[in-house]
Amino acid sequence: MISRRTRVVGLSVLLGVVLAGAGAARVVDYLDDQSAYAATLKWARLAPYPASARHRTVEVTGGMFTREFVVDFDAPVADLHAWLLASPGATNAGVAGAPARRHYSITPGGGAMFAEMTVDFTRGHVRIRTYWS
Repeated sequence: MISRRTRVVGLSVLLGVVLAGAGAARVVDYLDDQSAYAATLKWARLAPYPASARHRTVEVTGGMFTREFVVDFDAPVADLHAWLLASPGATNAGVAGAPARRHYSITPGGGAMFAEMTVDFTRGHVRIRTYWS
């Protein structure tokens, strides 16, 4: 028969392992996100994100043979204009759309196969999509 003390110690150790694993998973997710943000800039040939960028998210899809990143963020319109001017991918892109909402067809870099970006100047919102395959 297992004593009550042994069960309590065993459950405490198990709980500690589960919580440590969850914490490690969050750290790995954070590092994966940082890698995805950096790869998006490289693949779309963009300047570093504006310091004022808020609500930044990344969606990562794909597997061993393909990887796609979709990054969204918000920033003040003046900062977006300066960021676009500093970004080779944007300044050399094919641009379509109305002045309030522009779509950039970007020549990808860093080994990527595809890069595009949509900037909504009325909302101060950017969506970047790029992939490698």
